[in-house]
Amino acid sequence: FAASVFLKKARHAASMAVGLYFLLYILGSIPAMTGVLDFLKWLSPSNYFVPSEVVVRGVDALNVVICAAVMAVSAGIAYVVYQKKDFAV
Repeated sequence: FAASVFLKKARHAASMAVGLYFLLYILGSIPAMTGVLDFLKWLSPSNYFVPSEVVVRGVDALNVVICAAVMAVSAGIAYVVYQKKDFAV
């Protein structure tokens, strides 16, 4: 929803969101492949809940807090911007 508020045509939001996810996935894969730029792993949402790590160590509370915060901020942005939008019906 937060992505769609910044686009002129809301129907493009899904493709933009998928593209953004894959971009972040690739950026998050760089530290695993090269061993450098470890901060990039925090950009990829797929690195927060790796199934093999969840089974061995359980769910990390920090990752849950980060995901919940991102969702809350995104929902808040979408709510505020949609309240100000003028929809042509």
